[in-house]
Amino acid sequence: MLWLIDSPANGFGEGKGGANTDSRQVSQICKGVSEWCPFSEESVKSAPKQYGIYIFRMAQSKCFKRLKGESDILYIGSAEGNRGLRGRLQQY
Repeated sequence: MLWLIDSPANGFGEGKGGANTDSRQVSQICKGVSEWCPFSEESVKSAPKQYGIYIFRMAQSKCFKRLKGESDILYIGSAEGNRGLRGRLQQY
C-alpha cells in the first residue's frame, strides 16, 4: 500500500538528504496505484489500517534545495503493526 500526501500549506519544514527525486517522478512510478491527497483529518481517517509506505511532499509542489539538487519530497516513511498507515499518519 502506498499513500501519497501533500503537506499542509505551511509545510513541515524542509527535509534533508541526498535524493534528487520529486513528486512528478513519484507520480509516474505510482500511476494507477495511488494519487496525491491533501493532509487533512478526512484523508487520515480514510487511510488504510494495513502496513505500507507514505510520502509527504511540499504543498503546491514547491521545491527546495537538498544536498544534491532540489526536490519537493519532504519525507518517505513506512508504517506497520496493527494500526498501519492510519495510525502512523495520526501521529502527525
